Amino acid sequence: MPKSLIVRPPLNVVEERKIRKLVGARHAPATGSWRAQIISLSWDGRVPAIAAALSCSQRAVRYLLARFTAVNPPTSEYLYL
Repeated sequence: MPKSLIVRPPLNVVEERKIRKLVGARHAPATGSWRAQIISLSWDGRVPAIAAALSCSQRAVRYLLARFTAVNPPTSEYLYL
């Protein structure tokens, strides 16, 4: 059984607003929007629910969330890498 994954909360209101805005953006790159969806859902839910909602594997969700948590210094640029 995979260990529990703790995702860091948004650093400030600006970062949260950027990520939530990117979720609904129509003219953003699809990959960045998909990653932003996973991150915003992680603040409210658990990995299996996120994977089911976005029709992807739990492994992909865990990988992206681990990457989001490990970014140092944290910026929104990792959404496009």
